[in-house]
This record gives sequence, structure tokens and C-alpha cells, in this order.
Amino acid sequence: MSKIHANYCGYFSIKNSDIAFPAPWQPVVESERDIAEYKQYYYPEFVDFSLGSNTNGCRRYRLTPAESNITVTLKFAPVEITVKRITAYIMPHDILIYAIETEAEADDLNTLTLITSHLRSIYNIDSEPSEKTDLTRFIETAINPVKALFTHFNGTECASGDLVEKGNKFKVFQVIDTPLEELSAEERKIMLFEFGTMSVIGGFNANDIHSITQEYMEEVLDGSSISIYNNWSGVALLDSFTILACQFKEYNLDTWLNDYFSMIYIHNIFIKFYLFRLNERFRAENCNTDALGTEFAIFERNYCFKKISYNFLPLEIAQMIDKALEINEEKEILCHEIELENQRNEKESDKRMNNLLFFLTCITMFSTVWDATCLLDQLLSYEGVMGDTVTGYRTFSLALSLLIVFVAFFILRRRKENKK
Repeated sequence: MSKIHANYCGYFSIKNSDIAFPAPWQPVVESERDIAEYKQYYYPEFVDFSLGSNTNGCRRYRLTPAESNITVTLKFAPVEITVKRITAYIMPHDILIYAIETEAEADDLNTLTLITSHLRSIYNIDSEPSEKTDLTRFIETAINPVKALFTHFNGTECASGDLVEKGNKFKVFQVIDTPLEELSAEERKIMLFEFGTMSVIGGFNANDIHSITQEYMEEVLDGSSISIYNNWSGVALLDSFTILACQFKEYNLDTWLNDYFSMIYIHNIFIKFYLFRLNERFRAENCNTDALGTEFAIFERNYCFKKISYNFLPLEIAQMIDKALEINEEKEILCHEIELENQRNEKESDKRMNNLLFFLTCITMFSTVWDATCLLDQLLSYEGVMGDTVTGYRTFSLALSLLIVFVAFFILRRRKENKK
């Protein structure tokens, strides 16, 4: 018998995070003793953020369904699932992340991938129930309470598409406990890939035209997988984090779900969601580049922790998740766009300044021409030389102006030739 523990995560923006949480949701408060113990393994600022002891950090609320054991229909067959709890994470910048924690057991491993591939899809939640697929009990138990939260904080009805602000599926953090003793290292690698991509178990070895290629599997696993101990291996992808384990002890599972998921994974998807939203705001019309740049700098200083743990394994896992979620790429895109926008603004500012300087130069030139013409009149007397003062002023003013234009043209031409 194999068992899967899966958390389905989504997020949406809320209008006011200071509104009181509705019943029957309950706040999750860690004791001072537990927080002090966590700080022996993790950096204090990361613990304060994750466990809610920092007023600018994450606040957690939890809902335990009254009826947690439910039955859904997948491919015409009934499948039993346990919805253990739903946790809501109120994050800075008015972001609400939620996690629906489930468990399921099956002899057939394809039943486990069938569950995750169906439950994570927003499309399946929106589909009408049928003899083939019926997720009604899952929607009533796990989805409707989340929709109620959306309505509570935003004052509008929640459509299924609102459950994930950007995207069409939940992110999945899953731990699969299954017998692996008789599998070779290559077979374990293939099974890890199939669970991580929620593919048909055994489909890779079918070697038909619909099978995934060896090259693609190796490309996905290269740099995205981790295997430190013989009893588990993992792979981090953009939409999922998967641990394939054998004979996991209860404390092993607690560490993965309460530490690595609830703290590290949730923190990383918060960073990802915020950066994605900030990039979208930046690309919007009439954005204030300076204000967004300042906001990003403050966000990075307060929430993008360089180190989170004193131990190697949490650091390895955090780096894997960071890479899979493409957080650095998101930051680079934002910084690049801010830099380009600043360069564009500088060019516009330089252009305006050059136009102003040209205008002032013209005024100065005409003033100089007039002063020089008046000086020549006093020295030569236009009336005596040309018989008319007005004609003298006009002639000498025009001559001086043409001389200045000729000199300026000659200088500009020499500069262009030197640049070549």
C-alpha cells in the first residue's frame, strides 16, 4: 500500500488584510518555547517571519473540515481522500496564500498521480460532475471554504478562476511513501520524474510514440533533483515539489510538512507571487518607476533572506525551490525593466535639458549680437558709414549671426568627423 500527502496551494490578492478572520477559522499560534527551539535551526528573522512572531510577517489560520474523509470519482472509479486541514497564510502586501492538505492511499500508484493531476486543475473544479469525474465532495469540503475567504476579504463573489490569481492550476507539494527496496537507482529516478510531472506511472518504459523521451527526463531532473539519503529523493519543478520516500517515519513526515513546506516552500511561493505581481504592475501604463523600485528594494531587504538555516539540508531544499520557481529570473527581469525605464527617463530628461540649454543659448547669442552691434555703432557710427542707422544695425546683426552659425556648423562637422 502506497500513501500520498499532498498540499494544493493557490493565492489571491485581498483588499484589506486587517479584517478579522471569519469563524470557524482559528489562528495558529506557536508557543515561545517552540519559537525558541526553531531559532536553534533557522535564522531568527526567518522564524519570526514564518511563524508570525513578526508583525510584518506571515499570519496563519487553519480550518479543519467537519467531515474530512470524502469520496470523489476519477475515471469512473470512486477514490477515497482525506482532507486533513486548510491553512491560510496572510502575507505582507495583501497576499493570501492557502494550502489544502490531503492524504490518500492506494495499491495502484497511478491512482495517486490521478488524484493530484485532477485535484490541482482549476478546469476540473469548474467542470460539471459526471459518471467519469465527480469532484463535488472535494469542492464542498476544500474549495468552497477558500472561496468564502475570497468573498470575505474582497466583498465579491469568487469564481473558480479567482482561486489562483495567475495561472490555471494549484502548486503541489507532495510526499509519496511507497516501497522502493526492489527498485534500481534508474527505476527510482524514472518513478520520481513520473510523480513530479504527474504522468502515468510506467508510461516512460512503455516506449511508444506518446512516451516522454529520455533526453527530456534527464533535462528535467538535471539540477532539479536531490537525493541525499537512500530512503528518499526529491525533485523541484515550477508547479510541484515531490518527495519519493520509502518507510518514512512520522517525524520525517512532520519535518517535511511543518518545516520544509509550511515555512520554506510557502515563503518561496510568496516571493514568487509578489514578484510576478510587481512585474505586472511595472508593465502597466502610467507606472511610477521610482516608487516601484523603492518598493522592491524595501521588499528585498525585509523578506528575501540570504540565509535561512544553520543546517545544510534546509539550505539545499530552499535553493532547489528558488531555482524551480525561477525567482532569480523574476528579479532579473524586474531589475532589467527598471534599468531600461530609468535609462529612457534619463534620455527624456537629457533631451528636455538640451532643449532648454539651446533656447537659453539662442537668447544669449541674440543678446550678444545686439550688444556687439550697439558697440560697433558707437565706434563706427552706422549713420556716417552707411548713411542710415537702421540699415547699419540690420547689416551688422545679420553678419554677426551668420558668422556664429558658420562657426557652430564648422565645430559640429569636425566633431562628427572625429567620431567616425
